[in-house]
Amino acid sequence: MIAYHEVQRFKQTWFWLLILVAPIMVWFGMIRQLVWGRPFGNHPLSDTGMLIFGLALGIGFPLFFLSSSLTTEVRSEGIFYRYFPFHLSFKSFPYSEITHLEVITFHPLRDFGGWGLKLGRLGMSYTVYGNQGVRFVLRSGKVIVIGSQKPREFHQAVTQILGINI
Repeated sequence: MIAYHEVQRFKQTWFWLLILVAPIMVWFGMIRQLVWGRPFGNHPLSDTGMLIFGLALGIGFPLFFLSSSLTTEVRSEGIFYRYFPFHLSFKSFPYSEITHLEVITFHPLRDFGGWGLKLGRLGMSYTVYGNQGVRFVLRSGKVIVIGSQKPREFHQAVTQILGINI
């Protein structure tokens, strides 16, 4: 049974503008060298090298981020999360491992060094965007912060299964 399900993707305009800078430069270099016949840079790649590099960075790099997602599920067995493409299958921890959980507001850059899979001063974080999530403290002492656009619903789903009202 899945009591809660959320999928998050990178949606920030500033993020996509930043991500697209390198591919745009590579596309320009590819056109300049492969179409116009003018070498790109002081030490240009061969045409084959430019084509391979251009496809990898010009198409592969944006596709990597376009396919990235954080999926969070509250199931009867525990908390399941997957940060694709880093996790090809779900990671999880059972409810019996949770000693404390709370909805938190954090500062992504200050607390974790940005969004993504990060180890920061508040523990391990799995975030895509925004500044809210649920913080789990496990019996081992490990702290996991899972970012959410609906942190209260996420928290409530967990506490309902645990039969507690925190």
